[in-house]
Amino acid sequence: MGRQKNDGLSYFPLDVGFFEDKRIRRLIGTFGTEGAAFYIYILCKVYSNGYYAEYSEDFVEDAALDLGCTREKIELMLHYLSNKSLIDSTLFDTVKVLSSHGIQRQYQESRKGAKRDVEVARRFWILKDSETEKHIKVCPNEDKSEKKEDISENKKDNSEKNAVKEKENKIKENKEDITDSSESVCRSEARRAVEAWNSLSSLGIPPVTKITADSTRGKSLKARLMQNGIDDILKAIENIRNSDFLCGKNKRNWVITFDWFVKPNNFPKVLEGNYNNRTPQSSERYITDEPYDNSEEYRNYNPFTEDNR
Repeated sequence: MGRQKNDGLSYFPLDVGFFEDKRIRRLIGTFGTEGAAFYIYILCKVYSNGYYAEYSEDFVEDAALDLGCTREKIELMLHYLSNKSLIDSTLFDTVKVLSSHGIQRQYQESRKGAKRDVEVARRFWILKDSETEKHIKVCPNEDKSEKKEDISENKKDNSEKNAVKEKENKIKENKEDITDSSESVCRSEARRAVEAWNSLSSLGIPPVTKITADSTRGKSLKARLMQNGIDDILKAIENIRNSDFLCGKNKRNWVITFDWFVKPNNFPKVLEGNYNNRTPQSSERYITDEPYDNSEEYRNYNPFTEDNR
């Protein structure tokens, strides 16, 4: 999905009657204060981008971490918001976009003082022509960045187009492959990693049900296989078994997911055992939800020495 030139807002007004809105009250009644927090979270994401936000696996994962919810609850709240028209159900179901009439009316009101016309994409803009003000320029089909891509594409000669088409056909044929043979990463290793991960389902950790080469998780897994190898991945998965924190025993009941696990900043921490259960050394030790320091200095710490009293 192409992105428009960023016409995001630095801030947006929140109606003082926000919590008196019947839909918000019912949202809170169904999901607690997390429901209202999530809706405001969506508004922040939308307005920082402009007049819509893209709904994706990364969006759900980030929202779950930022708000301390499970992915499942985020998904439930999204569908609730769609059913109650707090976000537009058509955009949500067809093009995986989060927006609404109210959001877009507020956006065009906030952009009134712009020095230039504000361009919006027709397929994402749901206000009627009679509702759209003069400073909003609705592009017929695609947004500005997509138009530029089309112009550059039209300038290619026939030989370039044939090369692109041939490459796309190869990608399509190998869509279900997780690995690339040219990078010497075997599909069997990726399959072993997924099977090892799915064995954690008995601990309440969500299994992987679908993964393709062109997906975010497929690319991330391939990168971890190339950089670390299958042995390190299996070792890291085994460390999860030894981590109550990663299995959901923490203040937020957060549980590790495969997408979080294969991110480049997270995988080394799991591999190095930073989340592994602590070995109690004294009654004065206490457990927190934060990963512990596995350094030699920490392991040799003694609370009863004179320096540490």
